[in-house]
Amino acid sequence: MDGRHQYTDFSEPIGFAYCDEVFGDHILTEKISKKNQIRLRAVRMLISYQKDGDFEFRTPSVKRIFSGDIGETIELYLSYTRNILSLSNETIKNKEQYLYKFHSFLNERGLYLDDLNVDIVEGFFASMGYSLASRHNGG
Repeated sequence: MDGRHQYTDFSEPIGFAYCDEVFGDHILTEKISKKNQIRLRAVRMLISYQKDGDFEFRTPSVKRIFSGDIGETIELYLSYTRNILSLSNETIKNKEQYLYKFHSFLNERGLYLDDLNVDIVEGFFASMGYSLASRHNGG
C-alpha cells in the first residue's frame, strides 16, 4: 500500500488488506518469502494485540472461512466466546477448529441448522472418528 489509501486508523481489515496487497496473502503460505513472513508476522501481531490485548501465538497457515447462515451463526458464537465469555484465545481457536470441521460437514451435505438432528450429529462424529470422550471439545 502506498500513500494513496490515506488511512488514519489501523484495524484488522486494513491490516489484512495490507498483507494481501504487499505479501500476496494474510496467512502463511509457501509463496511468501522468509523476509516477508517476518513482516506478515509483525502485522498479524499488531492486529492480535489491538483486537485481544495479547499477541497471536503463531501465524496460521490455514484460512477458515465460515459462509452462509451456518457460518454467520458460528461467527456470532465465536464472537460471543471472545467478547462476552472472555475465553482464552487458545480455547476459542480450539472451538473454531472443531466448528470449521462441522461447518464443512454440513456444507458438503447441503444441510442447514434447521436440518440438525441426533443422526446428523452422530454422522459427523463418526466421520471424524471422534470417541465419546473427545466430543466435549467442540462445544
